[in-house]
Amino acid sequence: TVRFREVRLASGPDLAVQLGRLRIDLREGSAVVLGGTLAEPSLQGELVAERGALNVFGRTVLLQEGAARFLPGQGLVPRISARAETRVGSTRIVIEVADATPAELGDRLVLTSDPPMSREEIAALLYRESGLASLREGDVGRALASFAA
Repeated sequence: TVRFREVRLASGPDLAVQLGRLRIDLREGSAVVLGGTLAEPSLQGELVAERGALNVFGRTVLLQEGAARFLPGQGLVPRISARAETRVGSTRIVIEVADATPAELGDRLVLTSDPPMSREEIAALLYRESGLASLREGDVGRALASFAA
């Protein structure tokens, strides 16, 4: 059995991660420690995003800050915190999530806007721009899941 014993993986200059439609530039020096076995690997540490861009709801969403924390006993599943924003016309929309697993992202998103609108109004505005039926119903989680598939 191959066992990883505190293999430190650190980001260097100009390192970016591409996850589907999401590109994230990592802060130099962000690090995780690999442990476990090939059958059950685990990570511990934090990767911090400098910036990133994602095409969601038919528009570019810019990542302002973000981090993926890997905790002991959780394998390769990170706890994600992020803040991103986009514009629809003159409306600025901020998308935030704090300490969520990837499976929890859709349900844990907080949407705010300037000028202020309810979550349902923001979802409807994004829906009109994207054509996604899930947003029409105010189900941001399901809409995001359709992009992840």
